[in-house]
Amino acid sequence: YYDCFLANYMELASRKGWRQPLL
Repeated sequence: YYDCFLANYMELASRKGWRQPLL
């Protein structure tokens, strides 16, 4: 579950151009 969530979160952050999120 977390793997999918993190993957989507990271991808979304990457698209938005954010810095590396909390993790």
